[in-house]
Amino acid sequence: MIAKAPEFFFIIFTVARLQLMDSDKFVTKNKIRNRIIRYEITGFALVTAVYWITGMVEPPYYLLKTQYNPIDVYEAIFVTFIIMLLCAYVVYWTRKIISEIKHLEGFMSICASCKNVRVGDRWVQIEEILSEKSDLKFSHGICPKCAERLYGIKSGNGNPV
Repeated sequence: MIAKAPEFFFIIFTVARLQLMDSDKFVTKNKIRNRIIRYEITGFALVTAVYWITGMVEPPYYLLKTQYNPIDVYEAIFVTFIIMLLCAYVVYWTRKIISEIKHLEGFMSICASCKNVRVGDRWVQIEEILSEKSDLKFSHGICPKCAERLYGIKSGNGNPV
């Protein structure tokens, strides 16, 4: 269950991010995180409210004419406590996963020849920018086209040299 949690929260984050994008501006990660957490807490509050309401109103008694069973307050308090623990667990993982998400926003000017990127008034390699702004690590290689063009080496299988 725990191994699947990051995938689940990534899906929630992606859906919420798409819902929060306005036509002319991009919403920040903190706003997205706060909205997701509000949705989660609201969902758990609704589950708790439905549990208490169905315990007091007893729908099966009215709908199916079954025996009336009054609410057991201690059981309801215990179930509410369990629901709050689950809510805290979900909110904790949401905060943790969203805090680990790094993304780049905006536009960058990139040189059409050497692929360096303009940062302010200086030009730097794109690897430097991506390493600073994310957790990416780089390893260099040569693609088959460049290996053939630069060194005359042919790679028949299309893999990098």
